[in-house]
Amino acid sequence: MPQPPSESRRSHTEMLVISPAQERAEALRAALRDAGHDVEVDWLERADELADRLAQRRPDLIGVEAVQAADNELNRLIGLCRNLARDVPVFAIVDELQGERVSALLAAGAQFVVAAAPPELTTSTLAREIELLDLRRQRRDDLHAVRELQKRLDALVAESPEALAYVQEGIHTELNDAYARLFGFEDVDELEGVPLMDLVAPESRDAIKQRLNAAAASDADSDFFSFIAQKADDSQGVLEMALRPAEIGGEPHVEIRIKPDTPIAPAAPTNAFASRAALYQLITDAAFVHQRPTGLLYLCVDEADKLQERMGLAEADRIFDEVGDFLADRTDDDDRCFRFDVAEFVIVTGADSTGALIQQAEALRADIDAQLFATEQASAALTASVAVSLLDESDASLARLAKVMRLARRRSLRDGNAVVADQPDDKAAGPKSDQSWLQRIKTALAEDQFRLSYQGIA
Repeated sequence: MPQPPSESRRSHTEMLVISPAQERAEALRAALRDAGHDVEVDWLERADELADRLAQRRPDLIGVEAVQAADNELNRLIGLCRNLARDVPVFAIVDELQGERVSALLAAGAQFVVAAAPPELTTSTLAREIELLDLRRQRRDDLHAVRELQKRLDALVAESPEALAYVQEGIHTELNDAYARLFGFEDVDELEGVPLMDLVAPESRDAIKQRLNAAAASDADSDFFSFIAQKADDSQGVLEMALRPAEIGGEPHVEIRIKPDTPIAPAAPTNAFASRAALYQLITDAAFVHQRPTGLLYLCVDEADKLQERMGLAEADRIFDEVGDFLADRTDDDDRCFRFDVAEFVIVTGADSTGALIQQAEALRADIDAQLFATEQASAALTASVAVSLLDESDASLARLAKVMRLARRRSLRDGNAVVADQPDDKAAGPKSDQSWLQRIKTALAEDQFRLSYQGIA
């Protein structure tokens, strides 16, 4: 028999009794209260009112009793309760416990059966079920808490600047980006399910196996020790590893912490991008624009000021540096990248049409939205707004740059995380347009397409 929960874990229980006699509900309530249970018992005379009652309040237990203990009526009531409240335990109240009859009621869907008399037996049975109900509630809450803790652990592991991994029987089950990058992998998914020994040079494998076995059988953390790592490009390097036992989802694991033998050099800052002056010179150079169809992508990091307030200027700048590196990695070699402002970037790229520019900008926007940008001290999920525009020899000017800059900034301030296109104005006064209209007028005259239009005179 399960142990009763402590008084601190007992919770309020609501019971609904369907019975022709209200006294039945009152008697159950009084007996259970006397036994120390916080129970509220409601009475319902007719089963046809059950649906309305469940819509107002859902009980924790439902008891059913039929007139003259008619079994067919009890079976009907049990089936009705099970259909309307599938997750609520239902019990039957009968005048006398009989083996075959109890079996039939359990088969009909009753959770358990109690006799109307003696009252002590009924109270004892219900008290046991209420205690089990409390235990089920506590188990549900505990499972929810465990899931939340696991989510927090996963987030901490993923965002940790330290290279972390967990192995079970020598197989990687969880790891973070820092660990994957240390061995030359871009994606953590590439290493999940991979044996640890695949990342260890042959001459270090025996020592690692012995230390893994020792860590699994011990409760103590190991000191850092050196080993020869076998990286993704088949190169080798000396790294330092520490092991300690861990438990994930109730299963024994070994936690691995790794640090390189020398500090990892920080990424080159993206403020080494070409200057504004170089950008101005490039887009006003008609000869450059004449070489190939050219377009502008102006990218604003959304809510950059809020990030600066939250992290501070220095840490936010490092995050924006990461954005710049991210953009540089996702542009072609022929493209030119510029850092126009603290959190604003310009890409000059080849493009045959506005549609192609929009497609490229949308891919960059989606990649930024899906990426977590991180430094050694902080991380941030960002979005960006991108404005695009085509350049041509007659319109390769700073005015076009200023226009897309305003478009991107306005969109970023309004709702962000979007791509907007600057459609060049139709040069209606140009020679080509004049020739087109002249031909249309001649055709209309020849085919008598002109019509008088009524104009009222006041």
